[in-house]
Amino acid sequence: APLEEILRAGQRSGEFRAFDPTVMATMIQRAVDGLPFLLAAQPGLDVPAYAAEVVTTFELATRAAS
Repeated sequence: APLEEILRAGQRSGEFRAFDPTVMATMIQRAVDGLPFLLAAQPGLDVPAYAAEVVTTFELATRAAS
């Protein structure tokens, strides 16, 4: 899958820590796919805040140690 390959390339370059690319790609995809369901349940959802939180979560989950 393209997202898994992006994650693997990041691991090879040292930008990302060691993790299972399949699991991480699945979680990233579900965060994106779940947004329409959240909007249906919460029409006033702050989408920019949701996006920022998702980005922060995955940056922290994938970042290599400095």
